[in-house]
Amino acid sequence: MGEKKQVLRTEPVKQYLIQCSMKAGSEQVRLMEEMELCRKFGVSRGTVRQAIDETIRLGYATRLPKRRGLFSLPGTSYVQEKSRMIALLYCNQDFFVLPRWDMPMISSFLDELSLSNFNVCISRMNEITQENLLSLEMDALVWFRPPEVHAPLIHRLIEQGYPIVAVPYLYSESFDIDPDHYLYVDYLGAAKKRAEVFAGNNCRRFLICGGSDPSIQLLEEELRKNPQTEKVVRTEGGNSSLRTILLKENIDAIFSFGGIDVYQTVFQAVRSLPEARKVLIQIDPGFLEDSLIEKNPDLYIVTGDFSRLFIDRARDLGKKAALRLKKILKNKEEKKR
Repeated sequence: MGEKKQVLRTEPVKQYLIQCSMKAGSEQVRLMEEMELCRKFGVSRGTVRQAIDETIRLGYATRLPKRRGLFSLPGTSYVQEKSRMIALLYCNQDFFVLPRWDMPMISSFLDELSLSNFNVCISRMNEITQENLLSLEMDALVWFRPPEVHAPLIHRLIEQGYPIVAVPYLYSESFDIDPDHYLYVDYLGAAKKRAEVFAGNNCRRFLICGGSDPSIQLLEEELRKNPQTEKVVRTEGGNSSLRTILLKENIDAIFSFGGIDVYQTVFQAVRSLPEARKVLIQIDPGFLEDSLIEKNPDLYIVTGDFSRLFIDRARDLGKKAALRLKKILKNKEEKKR
């Protein structure tokens, strides 16, 4: 485990040194000093020295006789002409775990870039700021699932002409619909599938709880297409308001989206009804969701077979992000000519 953690620390330093060496081209330039690298990446001197040794071993840098410091090797200039360095961020980036629905997205993104001469740097960043991002000196950036709090930062980078593609988890007014720099999940397939689950169970009066605006709007449209649908109600309320709606509207089906806390609130509200088992609750699948269903056998909870749909959608999104990034870089090169 210790060796794996050390690799996570040394990799950003090594990738940065390789990038600097490639950009030096045919000139032999002095690279950053050890202490500067320590401050820049927030790591120990031992970690920096290990990264330097690896960079030298790979043939991107050298130590010259009678001269202090680390220097680039002119022989690596050919790499710069053929390859690009892409920074990959995920969420807040300090340390991330990919949920199973996002693994195909990142994998598809990397697969598409591997068909061309691209290198990808996954940097460990305790604090994501414009200064920190620019200091990586990457050719471009893709940011999967950026938090809303970083929306202004993304806007500034776009305005300054920085090559970036952002892939937010959900659309919100904090982000943008600019098709050149933003990609969003296509919710239509999921909406159709969810509506099919309800139709197959002869549901007529629906309550939609939680979810993003695009997904909710599409689901409501799909539900209303069914001639059997009598009513569709939407709410973001808590336990008491949910129970009031359930009693007043005689709801027989709920779509709940938004995480474990929201699901638990819905379950509590439904369980308080005289005939709780008659209300179908549909939630999106997942490891925690499956365990919730097992812990609530008295309720009628379904997930539907969404696994293949979500995986295919994630793959498509990852590939589109790579293609969009390539297009941005190509346009930037053409403007320089």
